Amino acid sequence: MAVMETPVQSPIRVLLVDDDEDMLVLVRAWLEDVESGRYEVDWATSAAEARGVIGQDRYEAYLIDYRLGAESGIDLLREVSGALPDRPAILMTGQGGRSVDREALEAGATEYVQKDTASAVALERAIRYAMAQKCAQRLERERRSLQEAARAMERVLAVVAHELRTPLTSMRLMSEYLMAPESRNAPELEQFLSSIHGETVRMTETVNNVLEAARFDSGLARWNWGTVRVADAVEQALETVRPQVNLSAVEVVSSVEPEGLTMRGDADAIRRLVMNLASNSAKHTRRGRIEVGATETTEQGERRVHIEVRDTGSGMAEHVVRQLGTAFALNSGMVGSAASHGTGLGLAICKGIAAAHGGVVRVLSREGEGTRFVVVLRAELEEPAAVAESVQIIREAA
Repeated sequence: MAVMETPVQSPIRVLLVDDDEDMLVLVRAWLEDVESGRYEVDWATSAAEARGVIGQDRYEAYLIDYRLGAESGIDLLREVSGALPDRPAILMTGQGGRSVDREALEAGATEYVQKDTASAVALERAIRYAMAQKCAQRLERERRSLQEAARAMERVLAVVAHELRTPLTSMRLMSEYLMAPESRNAPELEQFLSSIHGETVRMTETVNNVLEAARFDSGLARWNWGTVRVADAVEQALETVRPQVNLSAVEVVSSVEPEGLTMRGDADAIRRLVMNLASNSAKHTRRGRIEVGATETTEQGERRVHIEVRDTGSGMAEHVVRQLGTAFALNSGMVGSAASHGTGLGLAICKGIAAAHGGVVRVLSREGEGTRFVVVLRAELEEPAAVAESVQIIREAA
């Protein structure tokens, strides 16, 4: 008969930050006494030494002394809670009192232990409680995130259904009319066929944009990374946009300085970014000018490419600008005349492209005075940046 082996638990790694070696000996002895081999305690003698390992996230819990030489353990507490929100930080101090207790909790301490009344059982219980509390907080955040994701999915489905229902109804009516024998030679034949084709193209574009935005949000986008000649990406984008513009009333101009400006990235994605921004300008500019430009700067010793799209169109209201880049946000719960034109997918895709290129998107827009988008991209990235947390579209002050 086979004997089931009990799985061996990995020890809980704890970092003690204390300039007193006697405290290290005592903490190790206490935890070993409660449960032999359950805890593994490492030692940092100063806040500076602790900072060197915080970013590595090697420990399940942190025990931090209130007094660390010239520094305060409270400051280190804040750094740990900021950098490692899912890891418990426990303040250990010889100074009692509600003021220290309150100061520790405000700094992000999960628990508080007084050295003069501490014991093996009390310290081990504090560590277990702190770890359980952090686990509960993480599960609650994940629960809320899943709820928000479900609500967002409901909003997306509702708006997608609204975006597709109207043209599908129109196409069905036109096709039913054309299928009637007496309509085969009707003068509306060409017009209806053209309308059906146009609606089909628009719905296909909507579905493709939904899929592309979803790939960016999930981090599953595929990139063809290489050297991008920015002038080519700009010109190719404008070739697509110019047919959307009444060129007799709107001037479309572009400039790239220097002319041979290059960057590392995905050429198709950069073209798509410029095309989406310029198409947005084309929809809202009936008279005046659309300018697309690209320049090179150096920030913090690194090359950046600035892509700017500016128009003299209708501009946007402040509440519209605040929701730019969030797909379907403007039309959530709205139909008919209350709904804004467009799905917002184009700018959501721009956000994903900018994020992959280490970039940031800024917008300045005022009703009746036009809109300016500026995208700042890192020029020397050898591979795509993580897109899990996409950049936000920053609203500039007027």
